[in-house]
Amino acid sequence: MRTKRFTAVVVSGLLIMAAACTRNDPANQDDAAASDYPSRPLDMTVAFGAGGGVDIMSRTISKLLTENDLYPGDISVTNREGGSGSKGYGYVFNRKGSAYDMTATSGSFISTPIQASTPWSATGFTPIALLGTDEDVVWVNADSPWKSLDDLVKASKSTPLTVGGAGLTTIDFIAFKQFADVAGVKFKYVAHDSGPEAANSLLSGSINVLSHSASSLYGLYKSGDIRPLAIGGVDRLDQLPDTPTFHELGYEITVSQPRGLVMPPDVPDEVVQWWQDAVTKLVELPEWKDYLKQNFVSERVLVGKDFADYLKETVAGYTQALNA
Repeated sequence: MRTKRFTAVVVSGLLIMAAACTRNDPANQDDAAASDYPSRPLDMTVAFGAGGGVDIMSRTISKLLTENDLYPGDISVTNREGGSGSKGYGYVFNRKGSAYDMTATSGSFISTPIQASTPWSATGFTPIALLGTDEDVVWVNADSPWKSLDDLVKASKSTPLTVGGAGLTTIDFIAFKQFADVAGVKFKYVAHDSGPEAANSLLSGSINVLSHSASSLYGLYKSGDIRPLAIGGVDRLDQLPDTPTFHELGYEITVSQPRGLVMPPDVPDEVVQWWQDAVTKLVELPEWKDYLKQNFVSERVLVGKDFADYLKETVAGYTQALNA
């Protein structure tokens, strides 16, 4: 009798342990929850430090989702910075199958796996939607003799340009490199720790061209210290209405930082659809439109497969620029 009772206790214990393991496995949790999703808090990972563009976007999305009842549970925004985004993006990637993990994309989301040996790539996540793009701009000093991009191209034929930007393999370098490859421009690139530092080099004459987004340089533009020559995005920026895009000037390139949302690999289809529906409502909110304008983000919404195709094309463009 004692042996039977002991066996029953052991079997019961094993069943409890198995049930606990099942509950603690993200994939099992989310498969079971797909029918009544969402039923738990969402963990929004920011792969960079507080105060940057990705952090601001993530916290804006979290706030708008909860305030407008688009997500019924709590949303925690957690900064997991390190390794040019590799730590945070790697964390989300390893949450395979989890329907309660999400992260926002960036230029480093594309470039870091190209330059480093990471177990993840931009195309390995579950794409939800592209919400906008952060455009790079070609700037010169206000007293520069170059009034147009054509002037800059002509000048580079005799003397290579000295181009500055923030970081060595960031969107600043990639954007100008893609343009230079198409236009036949020769240049030397000087990496800086930040956009404002690169702007100081432009103002002092240490460099004669700056490749950087408009958001951190808009004050210098408004004060008349620097002049924009071209924008890397699909459309002109509202804040720089007189500055043409590369396309308008005859250069068939589009280069920008993707501001979108992705989830870990193998998220259930029902969950993906739920988020695509939620995002479609999010981008129509007036507060979201305000965020785009205040942060110089161009509105561009691509959902599901369209976003996946965009990521593939962007990876190909970045790879060509970085490996050429």
